[in-house]
Amino acid sequence: MYSILIIEDNQDIRENTQEILELTGYTVAVAEDGREGVEKAFTILPDIILCDIMMPRLDGYGVRELLLENEETKDIPFIFLTAKTDLSDIRKGMNMGADDYLTKPFDDVDLMKSIRLRLEKKEKANTLKPKSKKDISELIDELIEGKKQLTYAKKENIYREQEYASSAYRVVKGTVKAFRINEDGKELIYQIYKKGDVFGLCDILLGENHAESTACLEDSSIIKISKIDFQKSLDEHSISVDSVVKHLTTILKTFDDKLISMAYDSVRMRVASNLVTLHKIYKRQSDNSIFKIQREDLAAMVGTSPESVIRTLSDFKKEGLISITKNEITIENIEGLEHFRF
Repeated sequence: MYSILIIEDNQDIRENTQEILELTGYTVAVAEDGREGVEKAFTILPDIILCDIMMPRLDGYGVRELLLENEETKDIPFIFLTAKTDLSDIRKGMNMGADDYLTKPFDDVDLMKSIRLRLEKKEKANTLKPKSKKDISELIDELIEGKKQLTYAKKENIYREQEYASSAYRVVKGTVKAFRINEDGKELIYQIYKKGDVFGLCDILLGENHAESTACLEDSSIIKISKIDFQKSLDEHSISVDSVVKHLTTILKTFDDKLISMAYDSVRMRVASNLVTLHKIYKRQSDNSIFKIQREDLAAMVGTSPESVIRTLSDFKKEGLISITKNEITIENIEGLEHFRF
C-alpha cells in the first residue's frame, strides 16, 4: 500500500486528514512542522507528500527546496495544502515543481482525487523509466545462479555445427574446443574455452544456428543457459551496447588472429603459439606447467598434420623448450616459446 506523509502544523487538519487517508487504506506518517517533515521524508521516503505552507521553524516552500536538493526525494509527488489563495502564491508553489495546490478548507473528494492522480502519474513514469543497463557478464552471472552443472566426458560433443542454437554455455570445470570440419573432413580448432568462459552466445544474439561444433578436451562441467531465459532477461534489462560490441569483437579478433597465423606463420611458429595458449589456460586452472592434449587435437589447433606436430614437438624437446611424457607436455621455457620467431 502507498505511504503518505502529512506535514501540517494545525492539529485538527492533520488528524482529520490522517484519519481519512488511513480509512482509505493508505499508510500515513505525520509531522507537526517543516523541519520535522523534511527529516521524516528523508527517513521513510513516502510515495506522496501533503504539505502546508505557513508553518513554524520551516515553511512549505523551504520544505520543497530541501526535498528538491536530495536525489532520493526530489521526484516524490508533492501537494501544497494552504489557506493562501493569492495567485502569486499558487504560481510560486507550481514554479517550485509542486504537483498540485489545494486550498483550505479542501473537500475530501478533491483531496483523494488529487492523490490518486499523482500516484497514477508516478506509476506510469516508473514504467517508462529506462531499463537498468547491465553488461553481458552480469546477465550471465544472474542466469547461472543456482543452475545445475552438467557433466560431459572427454571428447563428448556439446553441440554440432548447424544445430539449432537453443542454449549458450558456461564452463565451470575443464576445457572445451570449438572447431569446424572442412570439405576434406579435416578438423580445425580455432578456440579453446576454459573455466569461466561462455560460448554459443553469439548464435543466440544473432538468432542463428550454431556456427561451429564444440566438444570437451577433458572431463568437464558445464552450465546451460537456455535461449528462452536469456531472451526473457534481455526483455527485463537494457544491455550495455559496449559489452555486446566487446564480446563480438573479442570473438572476431580470435578468428582474425587464427587466419593470419595460418596464412603467414610457419608450422613451428604456430605450434609454439598454441603451446603458449594451452600453457596459460591450464596453468590458470591447475597452477602448474603440465597439461595433456592429444596430438590430433594439437594438430587441429595448428592447422597441420599430426605427423608435422609430432616432429615439431620432438624438435622443441631437443631444444629444451618442452619435455614430454606420454600425452603430458611440460613447458620448460615459456619465454623461449613466446619469443619464437623461426
